[in-house]
Amino acid sequence: MTDFNKICLTLMLFLLANLQGYSQFQKINIYPNPAKDYIIVDSPSEFSKLVVINMLGKQVLQVPYKQNQYYFINHLNEGIYLVKILSNDGKIIVTRRIHKKLSGT
Repeated sequence: MTDFNKICLTLMLFLLANLQGYSQFQKINIYPNPAKDYIIVDSPSEFSKLVVINMLGKQVLQVPYKQNQYYFINHLNEGIYLVKILSNDGKIIVTRRIHKKLSGT
């Protein structure tokens, strides 16, 4: 096997490993969206924490992540928020946008 072939094979394996990880993170769903009182994060993996940030960049919620848990957001104003899911070492795994509606509307 030539050096060029070895490099190509290594690159293909690297890309394949990263795409498999990427597809795992694409399976993360946050619902309902729009949400009124709570959100649920549906994920095949465990993560460290969930952070909610408003459009001014202010962190408005930070809680430990648990699968199939309700995260109550009824105290937040109506608007657009970013939900970030962080790994155990603090890296952002995925960011999703949610729309918070007023309760009772």
